[in-house]
Amino acid sequence: MDNQCIQDEMTEPQRRNFFNALLFPANTTGLAHIGLFTVCFLLLSGVRRSGLLAVRIAVGFIGLMVSIELVNYLYHCVRESAVGATAAPDSLFADSFDFSGTSFTFGGYFNLTGKFFTMIIPALICFLPAGLYPIFTERFDRVFTLLLVIGTFYFPMFFLAVVIFKSSSGYNPFIHIISIFCTLLPYCLLVFQISFVIGGGIYLIRLFQYSIVGGILLLPIQLYLIMVLMHLLGRFYYLNQSKLNWDA
Repeated sequence: MDNQCIQDEMTEPQRRNFFNALLFPANTTGLAHIGLFTVCFLLLSGVRRSGLLAVRIAVGFIGLMVSIELVNYLYHCVRESAVGATAAPDSLFADSFDFSGTSFTFGGYFNLTGKFFTMIIPALICFLPAGLYPIFTERFDRVFTLLLVIGTFYFPMFFLAVVIFKSSSGYNPFIHIISIFCTLLPYCLLVFQISFVIGGGIYLIRLFQYSIVGGILLLPIQLYLIMVLMHLLGRFYYLNQSKLNWDA
């Protein structure tokens, strides 16, 4: 009886974790960010249809700034979840551009750009081989599947490490591999949960790809699911930080 109770206590947080993660973006600030970024990207997409080259260049630059701000917010979603937060961060545009002094032109820009590349580089390293393979070979065979599976399995720990460490230690593959083995069962569960959410997103894209209204609704839904993924990663660290022993 006691052993069964202990097992229930150990597995109950894991069972609740995924369903609670689905509600992570559903607070006022999370929905406000989703709505704001959706409006920005839709407006930029509409303006970009202008044939003027200068307008397209300006829209591209503004779009890059908005994308950097979005990635910065997702960065904070992971960091806040890693310390136990269960709802999207309350501060709108956390650590955004500083409109005073040199920080406006240099400091604030480079701070956000650094976080942008911190979030992007792990995805490029993990999935670029699978993306390039069919381009050069014109095949989707077992090698492509293997590259995709390896990238999908390795990405969460790599991504989490660079966000949590905030230093070059986050790019150390030995830390990633040791951490995966130290948390193998919960990590496999995390990979399954992430794959499930991504699979749901892909299904929605295929479902609404020929619908104008569906296409408009698809963007906020995708942002919502991405925030869920960020929370799952941060929550994984929060629940397993003693096993990971990163001391970041």
